[in-house]
Amino acid sequence: MRDSTIFYRSFYESIQELPLDSQAKIYNAIFNYSLNGQSSELSGIESAIFTLIKPQLDANNKRYENGKKPKNKPKESETEAKPKQELSKTEANKNVNVNVNDNNNVNENDIGSGSGEPAIKKDFKVLLLGRKEKFKNDLKPFLNNPYSSDMLNAFYAYWSEADKSFVKMRFEKEKTWELPARLRRWYDNQKDKPDSNNDKSIEFKI
Repeated sequence: MRDSTIFYRSFYESIQELPLDSQAKIYNAIFNYSLNGQSSELSGIESAIFTLIKPQLDANNKRYENGKKPKNKPKESETEAKPKQELSKTEANKNVNVNVNDNNNVNENDIGSGSGEPAIKKDFKVLLLGRKEKFKNDLKPFLNNPYSSDMLNAFYAYWSEADKSFVKMRFEKEKTWELPARLRRWYDNQKDKPDSNNDKSIEFKI
């Protein structure tokens, strides 16, 4: 058990876009794992986010355990000690040990490459790209039945926009979502604006 742990801004940014009940579950899982070494039962997006955060928690716990190990040097006879006194300063510096204590003053730049946080965001982006592709495929059956390609492109561009942490798309934040109903509503709102769906800059094409 530990009395403290390190919590990164990337964790906060990745979690804050979720519903409050999901946030609470992930926060509890992080601190339960970091402080008590116990795993929590999660599912869905909550499990995915915790899985990406867990390697950093494991690295911090390992660093903490290494810091607890005794630093006492083994006893040496005078005969063994004399040759060591003749070492040059350059050679002696190679044997300097770095002590790692369990506190919040750890330099984040020393943890992995960039504290592991950029890697977490990259993983979120990979997961997001897969879900974007699924969303795109869900729209294909509606092409010309009865919606145009331009309308579907505009619909996709709007609802697939990711939050700043690359955790969720805009439509995934909605409390309710039925794709046919949303398409109908979009169509009704846009049918009196013939030029509004002609966004030729959209890379996605149905």
